[in-house]
Parts: sequence; C-alpha cells; structure tokens
Amino acid sequence: DFRFSNLLGTVYRRGNVCFTEDGFQLISPVGNRVTVFDLRHDRSHTLQLEASYDIEHIALSPDNALLLAVDCKGEAHLVAMATGAAIARQKLPSRVSALAYSPDGDYFAMARDNRVHVYHGPGLERYFNQFKLYRSYYGNRDEVTSIAWSSDSKAFVCACRDLQVRVFSLHKTARLPGCYSLGGFTEDIVGVAFLPDSLNLFAVSSAGFVMLWQCDTELSDLLIKQQQQPQLTDGTGDDNDDSPSDSEDCDLKETKNEENKPELEKIFINKLRYLKPKKMRLREDAEDSKRVSAVIGCLAFCPGSKQLVCGTEDGRVMLYAVDNCALLLSLQVCDSQVDSVSISPDGLWIAAAGAAHGQLLVWDWRASAYVMRQAGSFNCLRCAAFSPDGGQLVCGYSDGRVRLWSSQSSLSFATLTEHTSCITGVRFCGKRVVIASSADGSIRAWDLGRYRNFRTLVSPTPLQLSCLDADPSGDLIAAGCLDEFHLLIWSLKTGRLLVTLTGHTAPVSCVAFRPGPGSTILASGSWDSTVRLWDVLGSDQQPEVIQCGHDVLSLAWRPDGQQLSVAINNGTILVMDAVPSGSGTDAPEFQSTRTIDCRQDLGYDKPDGALISGRRLAEAGGGFNSLSYSPTGQLLLAGGLSKHICLYSPSDQLLLRKFPVTANRSLKAVALEKRAAKLVRDLGVRAGSNAGGTEVNFEDDAVDSSDARVSVTGVSFSPAGDMFLAACTEGVLLYCSPGSRHLLPSESLVASCRRLTLRDTPQTVVESIQAGRFGDALDVALRINQPGLVRQCLEATPTSGENRNLVDLLCSQLPLDTCRDVLAPHVADWLADSNRLEHCMAWARAVARVCCLGQSNTARQRRDPCPGLTRLQRAVGDRRSQLERICSGNMHTLDYLCHLAGGLGDTKSSKAGDALQGTDDGELPAQSADLEPMETME
Repeated sequence: DFRFSNLLGTVYRRGNVCFTEDGFQLISPVGNRVTVFDLRHDRSHTLQLEASYDIEHIALSPDNALLLAVDCKGEAHLVAMATGAAIARQKLPSRVSALAYSPDGDYFAMARDNRVHVYHGPGLERYFNQFKLYRSYYGNRDEVTSIAWSSDSKAFVCACRDLQVRVFSLHKTARLPGCYSLGGFTEDIVGVAFLPDSLNLFAVSSAGFVMLWQCDTELSDLLIKQQQQPQLTDGTGDDNDDSPSDSEDCDLKETKNEENKPELEKIFINKLRYLKPKKMRLREDAEDSKRVSAVIGCLAFCPGSKQLVCGTEDGRVMLYAVDNCALLLSLQVCDSQVDSVSISPDGLWIAAAGAAHGQLLVWDWRASAYVMRQAGSFNCLRCAAFSPDGGQLVCGYSDGRVRLWSSQSSLSFATLTEHTSCITGVRFCGKRVVIASSADGSIRAWDLGRYRNFRTLVSPTPLQLSCLDADPSGDLIAAGCLDEFHLLIWSLKTGRLLVTLTGHTAPVSCVAFRPGPGSTILASGSWDSTVRLWDVLGSDQQPEVIQCGHDVLSLAWRPDGQQLSVAINNGTILVMDAVPSGSGTDAPEFQSTRTIDCRQDLGYDKPDGALISGRRLAEAGGGFNSLSYSPTGQLLLAGGLSKHICLYSPSDQLLLRKFPVTANRSLKAVALEKRAAKLVRDLGVRAGSNAGGTEVNFEDDAVDSSDARVSVTGVSFSPAGDMFLAACTEGVLLYCSPGSRHLLPSESLVASCRRLTLRDTPQTVVESIQAGRFGDALDVALRINQPGLVRQCLEATPTSGENRNLVDLLCSQLPLDTCRDVLAPHVADWLADSNRLEHCMAWARAVARVCCLGQSNTARQRRDPCPGLTRLQRAVGDRRSQLERICSGNMHTLDYLCHLAGGLGDTKSSKAGDALQGTDDGELPAQSADLEPMETME
C-alpha cells in the first residue's frame, strides 16, 4: 500500500513564490504540484494537490489556512494547508493572468483577459461551490498583469498591458463610482501596489521607472454609497404631532434641499483625485549616474517596511526603499532570468526563483547570508539511488551535476560539479563514498566527509560510459561503453583499470554485480539481445551467454542472488532462476523460467503528431528501462518510457499495482486521445486535418509548448523496503508505505483520526482550555491538526502540583495510532524550538511511554517502524546535544574566571561562585572585560 509522499530533485518550475504570514515558510509551485519549504526547521514537503497542468499562480490566505492555486489553463484549486488536499476545484473559461487575496481574507481577485473578477473568500459556511462570485469589474482595454489590494481591503489597483493603472473600489462608493485611470508609462508595467494605510500607490515599469501617486482621499472617507446619503425629513408624522399641510410640506422639502446642497456637492461632486505623479528611476548602485540597464521582470512589495524587491533578466535581485528609491541591496543570484521574487512580511528575507536552472533561494539581506539555497533541474534527471541507510539520495542530471538530497528533510545539501557531460549512473559505495559515471568517459568518486573528488577512473582511450555498478564490497567498479561495446573493471582503492571484458556486439545498456559477500559475478545486458555473466576476477574470462531474443534494456538481481530479472524491448520481463551447474563447478547457471507480459501495463499514450495509437506503439516495441527488487525479493518494481510505474510479483507473474507518475498534461504523452481519435474512427480521415488539407485543431486541452515528455529513468527500493523512489521528468518521487517514518503528520492524521464535525473549530479549543477541559481541547486540536493550536493545548495543560499526572492520563486516553502518528510529531516539533524544556519533556515522556507500551502488545506492531517515536527521539537527542554544548562552554568559562580571580584553575567549576565572591567589590579583573556572556537556556 505505497502512496505518494514527497517530491525531490526539483524545487521550482514556473509561477510565483510567496511567504506565509509568519515568514518562516516559503511556498513554491513545482510543475503541477506545490512544495512548502520550512525555513525554520530546514525541511520541505509536497502537498497532495496534483493539478492537470503546470501551476502558474498561487495566493495564500492571510490566516495561512487556505491556498489558492491556478494552473496555466485556468483551473483553480482551493487547498487546505493542514492536509495539503484540494477541497474545491473550478474550471474557469480562460487563463488567469493575475491573482491576489485581500488582506482581511474575505475576498480574492482574479484577472482574466481585460476583466477582474472578485470572489467571496471561503469561510466556515458550507457551499456547493466555494468559488462564489461577488462582482466583475470592467474598464481595462487589455490583459491585466498585476493586482494589489489596499490595506483595509476596500479598494484594489490593477496594471494593464495598455500601459494604464486603474483603481477600483470593492463596493459602490460615491468618491469612486467607477474606475480611476492613471497613465504616463511608455514601457510595460511590471507591478503596482498601494502604500500602507492610504490610497497612495506606485507602479514600476520594465525599464526601472517608478511612478508615485498621491491621493487626496483617506481610506476612512471611502465609504459605501448608501451610507453617504443625507438623512432628509419626509414630512410625515404621527396623529398627535403638529404636522404641516401638503403645501407646507413641499416648501419644507425644498428649503431643506437648498440647505443641504453644499453638503451634497461635497459628497457627490468632489470625486477621488490623484495628484500629479512623482517620477523616479531605480539605480543599480548608490551613484545617481548609473541606472538600471537590465529589464525588470518581477517585483514584490513589503507594506510593513515599505521595501521593494525587483528581479531582472540578467539574474540580479535588487532591494529599494519605496519613498526615495534608495538602493539597499544588489545581489547576483544566477546568470539567467529571475522569474519570481517575494519578501517576507518583516522585510528581512528575500526569496528569488529562476526557471532556467530550477533555482530557489532565500537571502537574509541584513545578515548577508543565505537562509536556503536549492537547485534542481526540470527534465534533466537521469538516475538516482538510495544510500545504504536510506537517509540520503544521490541524483545525476544531464547537465553533468550530481546532487545529494536528504530523504528526511527533502532538501539538497551538496552539489558536485566535476563532470562535464551527462551523468549515466550513480551509486553509493558504503556510507561515505559516492561514484558517478558520465558520457565524458570518466568515473569520479567523492568523499562525503569533505565533498572532495578523491578518485577519477578513466579508460585508456576516450569512451562514452553508459551504465555503472559497484560490487558489494565497494572496491570493484564496472561500467559499460557505448562506443566499443566493452566492459571496464576498475579498483576504487588503487584507481587502476583491472580488466577489459569484450564480447558484446552492440552498446552495453546495463551492468549489475550479483549480491552476496565476496561475489565477483557480473551480469551485463546489451542491445545485441544477450545477457552475459562474467567472473571478473576468475581465470576463465569466457562468459555465460543467455539469448533474450530482443534488445536488453535493464536487469536486476534479487537480494539473495538466486534470481535475475531482465527487461527486453518487446515489453516483457524475463525471470531467470539459478539452477545447479552441469559442469560440476560451484557457479550456478541461470535459465529463463517465467515471462511477465507487460505490454498492456506500460500505459503508453499517443504522443503529439503520432498517427497510431499508444497501444500500437507499445506492441510495436518498448519496455522498462529500470528494474528494482524489494529487500525481501517478493516485489519487483519497473519503470520506463511511460507515465506508469508497475509493481509485480515475480513468482506469480502478476501485476500488483500501477502507480501513475504524474497527471500533468503539460507534458507530452500524458494527454489522452479525445475527439481526434473519434474522428479517425468515424470518418476515416487523419486527425488534425480536413479533406481540403486545412489544419484543424480537435484537441480541447492542448498541451503546453514545452518539449518535455513524461518518462521514468530509474526506480529503486530503499534498504528498509518502506519506500521507493522514481526518477522521472518532474523530479524524484518518493512513495512510502503507511508505516514509513517519512510520512508527514498530516498524512497520518487523515488515515488515523476520525472526521471533523461542524462544532470542531479553533474557538471550541480555546473555550475548552479556558474551562479547564484539557482533554476535550486536545482531542479537537489533534483532529484539526494546526500546529499552533496543538501547541496551545500542550502549553496550557498543567504538569505540576495537583495536576502533575494529567499529561500521562491524557496520553493514555488517546488511541495508540493518534498518540504515535499525530501527537508525537507535534511534541517533537514543539521540543525542537521551545524554551519550556521541563514542560516539553513531561509530554515527551508520556508519549514515549504510551508508544512503547502499545507497541509491545503484538509482534506485528513490534516489527513495524514508528515514525513519530523516531522523530521524538531525534528531537530529544538534538536538545541534549545543545544543552551539552552550552553547559560545556559555561564550565570552561567559569574555570577561566576562577583562574583569573585568584589562580584557582584547579578548583572545580561548582565553586566558581565562592571564588567570584572573593574578588574586591564583586568586580571582575580587567582582563575579563572582553569575555562573552555565558549562554543560558530557560
């Protein structure tokens, strides 16, 4: 029961990036998915949302509860951030060009073509359709490129491609009955924004010009039109009152109208006005003579600090003060275009993203340091592999780079750039060495302690290497060639070429050493339709040849070495079992005993421009280019030039499950055949053209102009067998089993907690805490699964005095799955960054006690991994290490102070207070004035 868990290898594809309200999380669209980077804890996770096309616009609600994501074809998705699942979808008539949430969260605005549509923000009410339109605004003559709201959400401003800036009022007001147009630009307008607490606004053009407009109306004067009507007497009254006659009533109305005429003119005639703009220009540096030479492609504005950050096409990020356009920062982040920038609400962190190299970085401009720097190329991933402990991954890219990723944090921590051509294979040799082969003809080995290339293996003549493997001991390195069809064997310790194996008559496609201690049997597959078994260190270099009938694409050994699976080009997998050798030697022979027919499992779709169906393509030729056995040997994973990953049982020759890699129809060969196939079947004419030869487009959902095609270049099981990876076009996809330690708390919550009701709200949790019902509050908070709400319950629960056993009682009353999979990760995160150490440890002890007692009940639970408990143990270990470092530093400081006070260097640090009291007037010697204060922890 594997399911998608996370996405690695790619951190940004297209669209805009944004910070959360607290500034500690960064949200980035990655293809048709969304990844959230936790900058405080240095980890990331991918939401369960999967759109039909690449996501182009994202907007986060002010309370960080909802995320609005719109793809490049105009389909909007409303995502709950707590679970990462889409709760509503809306297919829009056309593409969305701009998107923005109002500061109060009651509305969000979408720009489609030359119109702006404002929708009601989703709330606690339940609607059949969460996208409830409030009003549409007209007046723009071209496509809207940017939208910004005022600080009180009463008005919004939009920039248009007709070089005009237009201000709209959300509600019908007297001061702004329609739209107010502002002009003066001769270049495209990149962005526009309101200044905080006012209707003053500014706009920036692509050439670096800034227009700053002052408004003569305050936000408080922008009232709804109905509230601005003067209250006039209607001339009627009760029977007991002295009411005037009809003629007197008319005279009275006329008189009052004349009296209120100046007030009416003030309200209805004096409209909102903007003064003549102040025109400025952005500078590249502090010198006024040097202006911005590059084209500005994106910008972001921070209302709190009044700072403007811009991204240019030459890879620079510049920070300005809006009032005087003073340059605060100029940073060269890459050598290509910066596609999106964002600034945290406090104005300290700047995020920049570039699609050309898939880069995403966060810069602390006051500390002049990177908070996060990630890179991962799209459509460049060629191979990937797990480390022996499963905690790390190594990925090889077509640009010659090798990147190391952590499977725990899902972040890249090292990039190796020595290779100069496409990477064709990567492997771990033990825990501290990574090797990679390349088409440049070399194999390089890196030490993971210092990330140094300590060994380079090359052939005597220049050859292109196509595949790579290492023996179980990690000393023998084997590689296949594309040019001369040789097999090369090196020694990693000495760097010498030991032997060159010849015999293949076509390029070598795959090599693999037989598992087992001291094994030197090597299997190689080639396009000459043979699999050869070599004893690389034996005296007899004649291999055992196995005829397969078609080109061999990939092969894999079962972990016990008694079975070999081979994928060939006709869409089948040959399963070969070991049989005793007839020659009397100890080496077994392998014979094909079973065949798995996979032609119907590949799931080929019709590529663009193909004249035959995907099924015919699969029957004509194709197969899996990567195979991997599970650690138990009962499962076989296969992936190839298809959008499916297949899981087989080799012993039963059965397909157990198909995993769709992606539903992103922006990639080729993902869109299904629709009306074009029906036209071929009914009319017998070629799809895409009519009888007269005129081109006709029958595809409703045309794919993007990208040339990327969906494919799986590598699959691999983790050493523990609780997850597997798939290296594909969009990155490295991680699939985990329900008991894996890599699952997120939200995923475990969906599986283990019961459903929420309408009464389970954050207000209910607060009321329960105030009433002293801590158990009810914790139960509701865990089902809502908001970290801040759960932490509030944990902090409010007393742990001393009469209630010192309350924490143990609450944990014991929770179900084991909830305590283990939901509460334990929350306690671990709270322990990692809280100063209430004693309070946190009380919860940690209670949770650990419940988890340990519950797991010891059955043998099955004792064998299953406990991700929540492992996470909690890691958090406790980290805090212990931190405390040891602080206490050790304080002890050395006290010893030094004692030595300065009276030569008491041999005195124990526990007597430091007495020694300090012996100094004159309680003052320290002059030599200790430069000492840093001792670290403390509450």
